[in-house]
Amino acid sequence: MRDGFRVLGAAIRRQPLIFSLSTAGSLLFGALTVADAWVLGWATDHVVLPAFHSGTTTSGALVAVLALFVGVAILRAVGIVARRLGAGVMQYRVQAAYRREVTRKYLSLPMSWHQQHPTGQLLSNANADVEAAFEPLAPLPMAVGTLAMMLIAVAQMFFADLVMALVGLLVFPLVMVANVIFQRVSSPVFTRIQALRAELSEIAHESFDGAMVVKTLGREGEETERFARKAQELRDEGYLPEALRNYMALLGWGSGDDETIFSTDDLVRQFSIERVSRNPAQFDHQKLRWLNGRYVRELPVDELTERLETFTGRGGLRAAAGAALPLPRPEQ
Repeated sequence: MRDGFRVLGAAIRRQPLIFSLSTAGSLLFGALTVADAWVLGWATDHVVLPAFHSGTTTSGALVAVLALFVGVAILRAVGIVARRLGAGVMQYRVQAAYRREVTRKYLSLPMSWHQQHPTGQLLSNANADVEAAFEPLAPLPMAVGTLAMMLIAVAQMFFADLVMALVGLLVFPLVMVANVIFQRVSSPVFTRIQALRAELSEIAHESFDGAMVVKTLGREGEETERFARKAQELRDEGYLPEALRNYMALLGWGSGDDETIFSTDDLVRQFSIERVSRNPAQFDHQKLRWLNGRYVRELPVDELTERLETFTGRGGLRAAAGAALPLPRPEQ
């Protein structure tokens, strides 16, 4: 947690003006969210209830209520725009600055160092790792505004009802403790996910972004051999090529109808660049195993036994499969 605050502090020091603007907008929004409830209560006590009791009201009272609600709404809108615009600009600028710094650091290293590290890993560090490090900048101003809103709400609760305020002060710490526990439990998982993304990027990034770099460095043969080892590892684990192709296509893309099983012809026919997501993909081994199982169950017995003979290195499975029952088909 200390390291996380240190990263946020470095980002704030790099963009202090933008952070101040977005935080001011968030504080304004938080205060006016509480003020909205106060305006509603004031209008109920001073305009609505007296109108019910007397049967009449004045145009001045109606104008005052309308002006209060409209004023609060406009100022809340200003706060939202300032908060979101400032947070977005700050996050974009900080990420861009650190990408350039990481890239400059790479350029200053000797060629021998680059030859010992996969280019995909370097691209992952300069892109995915920078994005992950400064992703909390986007919700940071809103978190500050939420904290201010809670403080204002607590003060109002003490002013309105002492017992209710005491109950609220007991509930809030329990929620915060639960949140801290969740963060400590989930943090190692997210760290592992980020490591898996980097491992995947060693292959995926180099296949697209780093192809020319690999050729320029004269490491095409070594990289081809490394790709072959990765591919063989997947074969040794029993993954079918068509299942892996199907799953890789679903990383960051979807057909729009929640369908998950695609033949190669289907992928070629249905793929559209407009449906590629901008969000980073996460490699889900459990989903890949499930998808591979679907493809295995769909194989004809002759083809399945042929692949099993190749996979296990044992012959005679085709003859034994003649007396076997067909594999159960998955439910559609």
